[in-house]
Amino acid sequence: MRIIGLTGGIGMGKSTAAGIFRRLGVPVFDADLAVHRLQGPGGRAVAPIGEAFPGTLRETPRGRMVDREALRRAVLGDPARRDSGAPAATSDRTTPNRTTTDRAVPDRAMPDRAMPDRAALNRLERIVHPLVRDEERRFLARARRRGLPLVVLDVPLLFETRGEGRCDAVVVVSAPAAVQRVRVLLRPGMTPERLDAILARQMPDAEKRRRADHVVWTGLSRHATQRAIRALVRRLRTGDGGPRRRGARRRSRAAPGAVTPRSAAPRSAAS
Repeated sequence: MRIIGLTGGIGMGKSTAAGIFRRLGVPVFDADLAVHRLQGPGGRAVAPIGEAFPGTLRETPRGRMVDREALRRAVLGDPARRDSGAPAATSDRTTPNRTTTDRAVPDRAMPDRAMPDRAALNRLERIVHPLVRDEERRFLARARRRGLPLVVLDVPLLFETRGEGRCDAVVVVSAPAAVQRVRVLLRPGMTPERLDAILARQMPDAEKRRRADHVVWTGLSRHATQRAIRALVRRLRTGDGGPRRRGARRRSRAAPGAVTPRSAAPRSAAS
């Protein structure tokens, strides 16, 4: 079974790409969704988070769950440090040292200039990160039992957590910066200042592309993205998608404007 990592910055089309993989019959593990399940009613992270961060749980008809706003306050520390007029952030990345478990603190609730309590964040990571990895292992075990040839791990912080080492190949979704800005600024509540703050926290797109085995350019059209991923899936299913990352690496060299080597970004910025 081949394990494909999928990642990309805000507004680059990762969710769209994951949906295309699913429609092509490739199972996708969604790390963000796993965090939400773990913190939801009956989730395995609820009790340990409540013990480590008193006052961060709330009761629902379905049982106790993590109050994400309360958890955010606990991890960010003194709320007086926050600028109440600052817009909230929705980044898929913050700093290169962040881990997947930082998603346990909802970025969309985090003011742009808020600084986390590093000790509290580390404590949260120690709770959530092993649980997310366990969910991932269960997903992979089920896929192996079914004899599936190909699966995707959709992990926003794949490179930051060195998660590429668990993958046979990594796909990065990318688009021209102008297209990225248009997409993100169309989101409710988004502002140019807020977007700039988000981008300042993320690993640069160029660095993601440099580390990728395959780059899917999403700035042409949805149809072009679908065509590119369909071609890539065919290659991956036949074993022509590059060697395991711990060995020699080979860049994807599909048709221009589809799945391309990192250096060959399409010229068109149309979406």
